Amino acid sequence: TFEAVSEGSESNLVFAFYEGDHGDGEPFDGPGGILGHSFSPTDGRSHFDGDENWSENPGPDETDLPSVVLHEIGHLLGLAHTSDPSAVMYPSIGPGMEKRALQEDDIQGIQALYGST
Repeated sequence: TFEAVSEGSESNLVFAFYEGDHGDGEPFDGPGGILGHSFSPTDGRSHFDGDENWSENPGPDETDLPSVVLHEIGHLLGLAHTSDPSAVMYPSIGPGMEKRALQEDDIQGIQALYGST
């Protein structure tokens, strides 16, 4: 279950938008580059570049926020990038593209970490 809490409250996962250098050693580079990054499952932080043109229904010059959030949740769970371009965990997504459904490679990766039952 997800619940929004105020900044400074105790939480297991933290999703935040930042621009440029935001103090974690992984600065954002502005529009069209690095979209987000997440830390290990025990850390629980996921950051998104506030300079991107985000959308939940992306046009040709917009980045699909739900797709990138899903990808970053994969990292929060311990998944690495894959070489399968159809997978959610592929390291890039183009403007206007959506990747909101787990592919076989994504499923196999999470089952390798947590089991299949």
